Amino acid sequence: MSQAPWTNFWDETDPVADPLGPSKGWRRGDPLPELSNELPLFTVTDPDTGVQEGVAVADVQTSNAAHGAGGGLAAHNYWDNQEEFVQPLASILAASTA
Repeated sequence: MSQAPWTNFWDETDPVADPLGPSKGWRRGDPLPELSNELPLFTVTDPDTGVQEGVAVADVQTSNAAHGAGGGLAAHNYWDNQEEFVQPLASILAASTA
């Protein structure tokens, strides 16, 4: 089974954002692993064969405080980060509807 990758935008300083590509054993503060043979955090099971495989996740790291409008929780404010979040997300959405 093959699907387009799930794009996950995350800011390392956002208290509720993490990369979603590493396996479920990864913890915040651990170095991001190279490619692994372990199943990632999200999996899909083929209903016909029962074969389980990882869901492709494209983790895109952002810096919302550096590219946003500031404010009280700038790291969590993706919508003001035109360069690293809004424009790339718009491109992904436009491509998915074409």
